[in-house]
Amino acid sequence: MLIDNQERVGNIPTTSAWDCKRKARKPRALIGTIASDSHTWNLIFIDLLLKELGFHTMNLGPCTPLSLFLSSFVNFKPDMIIVSSVNGHARSQAPEIAAKLKLIGATSRLVAGGKLSTGPEGNIEIRNELQLAGFHAVFFTDDSIGEFTKYAESIKSAIVS
Repeated sequence: MLIDNQERVGNIPTTSAWDCKRKARKPRALIGTIASDSHTWNLIFIDLLLKELGFHTMNLGPCTPLSLFLSSFVNFKPDMIIVSSVNGHARSQAPEIAAKLKLIGATSRLVAGGKLSTGPEGNIEIRNELQLAGFHAVFFTDDSIGEFTKYAESIKSAIVS
């Protein structure tokens, strides 16, 4: 008997084969750079890597304006936001991205990676600063791609399982 679009035996709802199918979705990743970074190879590489891992991606391109990060977050609803830096200005510009995303209620995993600074400061110190600013993970070592891949796979597992 069908009541309220749910199969029942007496008053007990049953599980149809259709209900058992998972409505899994691909995890979503928003990819961009700090506003002063005009490099694109890093964005294309991350985009292709995440697609290979099963993510649906939105690549915002180089010199990503803060307003584009914010509007894209609202419209795309990503599970992960990646801020890439090749020019070394992540330390000075990435914290504002984290602060503004927090102001609009972003709960996505926020990731920074690449060249963090142009100065002599240690990357561990800068990583700590970026984490205090709101970044969940910061990648800057020679084996960062492997670490980032594991991190992305953990986000995917949390969404699809």
